Amino acid sequence: MSPRIVALAVFLVAELLVSAETLPAIPRLTPRMDAAQFFGSLNLESSELASVRAASRSENWDEAVHALASYLRKREKPRWFTQYVGKPGETRRVDSSLVAEADEVVRHLLSSVGIEHQFGREIDWTYNPT
Repeated sequence: MSPRIVALAVFLVAELLVSAETLPAIPRLTPRMDAAQFFGSLNLESSELASVRAASRSENWDEAVHALASYLRKREKPRWFTQYVGKPGETRRVDSSLVAEADEVVRHLLSSVGIEHQFGREIDWTYNPT
């Protein structure tokens, strides 16, 4: 995997999981590439990336990270299916057999290698019926 993809993934995960107030310094997130190198490696000529480009040119790395993350969250192509909830017109079908299996797990009826066992209130994870 290329260093560019790894760096972008690190930035995206950090942006999605950490609030702006607790975001660590950018160089700590990318041990092999600093913020200037990262943003310098991107093609920021698209008009949709104007805010990223401006923040990058002024070396405001926090703003550049936030602007890039915002762009990635809002863009429509390519489509990402990680956050399907709340998007108009989109529904997610769940296979009914998966729902049935999940219901069994909730009832503590577990199956392993074709052997079913009904546990009581507590599940003994060391139990081996074979």
